[in-house]
Order: sequence, then structure tokens, then C-alpha cells
Amino acid sequence: MYTVKHTGFLKCNLSKNEMQVDFTLEDTDVAEIGSELSDTLPAIVLFRTQLRVDEMAGVPSILLIYFNPLNTPLNMKGTYKNSFTQLQRQLGNRVKSIELNDVGDFRQEIVEARARGLTGNMADPIVPVKQTYGREVV
Repeated sequence: MYTVKHTGFLKCNLSKNEMQVDFTLEDTDVAEIGSELSDTLPAIVLFRTQLRVDEMAGVPSILLIYFNPLNTPLNMKGTYKNSFTQLQRQLGNRVKSIELNDVGDFRQEIVEARARGLTGNMADPIVPVKQTYGREVV
């Protein structure tokens, strides 16, 4: 598991209508980042890491994570989502953007899968709907 060199936690200051750095961490891993977050407050996390290509190699990457807990008040959700979208536009394709909804999702394999776009669920199995002459027809 790779350690993150530098991590910034951003928060929205509603009274000043701006985004500020809440705090930073250095030399940490994804699980520790999750442990620093609250279950009820959204956050935007920007960090540099290595995404694994295979067992021996990694690619340096910058990830922008919108942490959006399910039980957050709607006005805060809207403020953070709009700020996240604007930050995405400003940073362009220099960063990979993902959204997480649970502190438990801050695991290396989940973050890497989301950053690579591997977020789909496995399709339901094909089941026969009709059987004719001993053959299954779908």
C-alpha cells in the first residue's frame, strides 16, 4: 500500500462564501484520511498518491475526493457539491475526481477502483424466461 505524500482537507466557509484549507496531513495512507473525517460533515480532500499499475509499478496521481455523507443537511450538501464541481472545472484533467459517501470507503482498493473508473456493479445473471423442447430461451 502506498503512502500519500501530502493531503489537504478543504472546507467551505459559508459566512465568507469561500473555500479554505481546514488542515493538512503528510506521509499518511488512505485509511488514516478516512479516520480524520466526520460521519456527518462533507469535505473535499485533495491528495497526491501512487495508483498501482501492477505489483511492481505505480503512477503518480492527484486525486480530488468529494466526501458526501448521506446524513448531511441539504444546504451543506449543495454548497460542497457546487464547490467541488467548480474545483473540478478549474483543475481540469490534471486530477482524477471521485465521490465517496461513507468513511468506510476510504480503503486503498476502493479509492483505486473509483479513480480508475471501475465503479460499476456486476450485472445480474441471465435467467431463462421460457423453456421450449428442453432448451432454455432467454
